[in-house]
Amino acid sequence: MQQAYSLHDIDFGHPEAEHDSQALEISFSEAASWRTIVRGSGMPFVVGRKGSGKSAITARLAFLAKQTPSSTFLRIVPADFRHVEIRDLLACLVSKSSSWQYLYKKVWEGIILGQLVKHFAPLAEEAASHRKLSRDLELELERFQRECPFYVQALSDALADVITKYVRDSAKKTDALSQVEIRKMLEPYNWNSLIHAFENQFREDDSAGINIYIAIDGLDEHWDKSDASLYFLAQLLSVGKEFTAKFGSNTHFIICLRDNI
Repeated sequence: MQQAYSLHDIDFGHPEAEHDSQALEISFSEAASWRTIVRGSGMPFVVGRKGSGKSAITARLAFLAKQTPSSTFLRIVPADFRHVEIRDLLACLVSKSSSWQYLYKKVWEGIILGQLVKHFAPLAEEAASHRKLSRDLELELERFQRECPFYVQALSDALADVITKYVRDSAKKTDALSQVEIRKMLEPYNWNSLIHAFENQFREDDSAGINIYIAIDGLDEHWDKSDASLYFLAQLLSVGKEFTAKFGSNTHFIICLRDNI
């Protein structure tokens, strides 16, 4: 005799796959698209409709990274640093005729570099750390923390507070002056030296078989079709492509995008 089950007795797991740790561990289907992402082919974008599993992919990567000493996973969620407020504040500061898209690029560089610094800075202080950081990178980590603390601290309000303070003081300034001062505020020094130090470090890590995954998810939260939103997203894609090219094959950027965005 077949046994009947009530729907109430069947556990379908969490409504959102990325929040179901048990399913991510034992029930995740590693399709061809998954293997492409893990392998890393210089393509940092994961595109799909809402509910197609983009966030589940990042959650699976985070789970696997915890199980593998040679892997590191960093997740950046735009809502965590008030991205809507930031893009609107910056849009208010400069005129339509100025190249304010460049400022969005600097914000994304600062946010990503800040989270990398936040992860690597403790390793420079741990004598027992299994990862040996170069002296150049150690010095650059210290400098970024000293000169750009609002990118390294808890992102919730740190960056928004810095920009808001500037907005209050900028009413009587010309667009040209504002443009220069905003850039200096968002990029207090030329951090290409930090990017170069990370580039060298990650290429050394390649030969040691160390992987780092940097996922940016939740871009469709509070989405609108304004110029500010489009430029903010476009500059993230630009930074993602540049860092993917510079940081080597074992550093994987995963930028999750909804197909209708």
